[in-house]
Amino acid sequence: CCPSGGIGRRNGLKIRCPQGRVGSSPTSGTNDMAMELDEAIEASENRPAAYVLRGASQDYLYKGACRDLSKRMKDHRAGRVSRTKNRRPLTLVYFEYCADFSQARKRENYLKSGIGREFLSQILKREPPDATDFPPKADQP
Repeated sequence: CCPSGGIGRRNGLKIRCPQGRVGSSPTSGTNDMAMELDEAIEASENRPAAYVLRGASQDYLYKGACRDLSKRMKDHRAGRVSRTKNRRPLTLVYFEYCADFSQARKRENYLKSGIGREFLSQILKREPPDATDFPPKADQP
């Protein structure tokens, strides 16, 4: 990840790096910044989690739960997940660590519900602007 916690480049791809995880309890953590899967694999821990991936078309969101977030991201990247293999490249847009897998499944079901979809839309609206938007031009307020 880039040291500043802002927007950086890796292998020619623009990536948004997390500025830290919201929540300080050891059993939960969230990250609402978008990350390419390679970056997500490096940053993730081997813990149960609920997560959301965005497909290349930008209108597809895959919501899932796993026992090991790092391993699951590797499966998505390699195309071993049937629901996402034709939607690559994928971006991890949200994840939340859980105490155990059953809690992760409950959180996944919440994210798939109507209230959970509203929650996700609010979270995804808070993404930082694209790097091409900075610095603002002099004629812009």
